[in-house]
Amino acid sequence: MRRYESMVIIDTKIEESERLRTINKIKEFIEKSGGKIISFEELGNRKLAYPIKKRNEGYYILLKFESDSKLPLALRDFYRLEENILRSIIVREDE
Repeated sequence: MRRYESMVIIDTKIEESERLRTINKIKEFIEKSGGKIISFEELGNRKLAYPIKKRNEGYYILLKFESDSKLPLALRDFYRLEENILRSIIVREDE
């Protein structure tokens, strides 16, 4: 299994309960797809370097997980379909 790191920016205009639901959906997706979450860190609200979808702030989340090579592609598609996510990136950690 390979190690990956994912940074997600969630829209700050949604309510806290909706934000928590989005975070739980991400965690559940990784675990149901055979991945194992190593660490999860909420970095909180931060100012964006440039506006994204007319937003100047985002709620940042950092995830580290282990999985096979197919999960990151499925996770990328999941991020694209989730309307509360402004931006995301998934990178493989060096071994």
